[in-house]
Amino acid sequence: MIPDRSTEVPGPTGKQLAGTSALALTIRPGQWTVKERNAPPTRTDAPGPWAGVVPLRTVAERPVPAPWISDDAPLPASVQRLIARYGS
Repeated sequence: MIPDRSTEVPGPTGKQLAGTSALALTIRPGQWTVKERNAPPTRTDAPGPWAGVVPLRTVAERPVPAPWISDDAPLPASVQRLIARYGS
């Protein structure tokens, strides 16, 4: 998903909408954990489960045009912003 991309392309067809599903997940306290950090967790003296950080990153690689698009077609502004922000 690319922010603002929907303003640059035609809207979905009825067939596309019919073939699209969405999933809603209820977020309840104590059942989900998402943390963003740039340092290890705080050390405790109590024994417990493994603690640490699993680094994740988002990288946008060089865009590949669809087979019917010429190689010299300009990239849409939304794609240019995505590459500027997440490019490798």
